[in-house]
Amino acid sequence: MASIWVYPGQGVQRSNMLHDLPQTALVKEYLERASDALKEDVLMLDSPAELQSTRAVQLCLLISGVVSSALLTAENLTPDYVAGLSIGAWSAAVVAGVLAFE
Repeated sequence: MASIWVYPGQGVQRSNMLHDLPQTALVKEYLERASDALKEDVLMLDSPAELQSTRAVQLCLLISGVVSSALLTAENLTPDYVAGLSIGAWSAAVVAGVLAFE
């Protein structure tokens, strides 16, 4: 049976969405990579005030989608297909290997 991983667009964001990711070395690595690429602490992006900004919402959705997929991949799960709506298309492209995370 084929599998598809689907990534949402704006509207599903919530406060602390990055803070609520599992506290694993893999998650920490991805959050550090994102922070380094953006030259800011990405854990500051998921506060209620910050999520009023489209930029913060889109970055949080991209990061959480890619990190969640990395966690699944670490468990030897892989999608046959990926798809995304709006900013979710960027997460799908990263997971498919079309775009680099950074």
